[in-house]
Amino acid sequence: MFSDETGGLGKTPKVQDYRAHLKVGVLEARGVLDKRLLSTTTELDTTIPKLAARVLSKSERIIFYYAFVCTSTFKEIRELLLKVLEKEYKLDTVETYARDAASKIIEAAQGSRELDEWQAKFSRSQKTN
Repeated sequence: MFSDETGGLGKTPKVQDYRAHLKVGVLEARGVLDKRLLSTTTELDTTIPKLAARVLSKSERIIFYYAFVCTSTFKEIRELLLKVLEKEYKLDTVETYARDAASKIIEAAQGSRELDEWQAKFSRSQKTN
């Protein structure tokens, strides 16, 4: 689903697909459908890691953080894990852990206090625009 194979005109790394999938899932769970939130960096991008910090295990948080915030490919994540944890992972294992982390975050998004605060601010900003 989120492999490092690249394709298309922009040769976009699939970690970007992971980020988009996660943001869409969180927004759908919250009932917010605003495409602008997918194409730009917003407060949502800082709120999702706060939720992740609360609902993910330590190893899931590490992989999520690398995928959502730091790196552009899953190969880079695998290399970072080798440096940081001194443990080698298969690429498909890294992708599976990232996918599992995304699923947990999306599942927790509906009742998330972190996202309640974000959504209240977002709703207020939409009324003033």
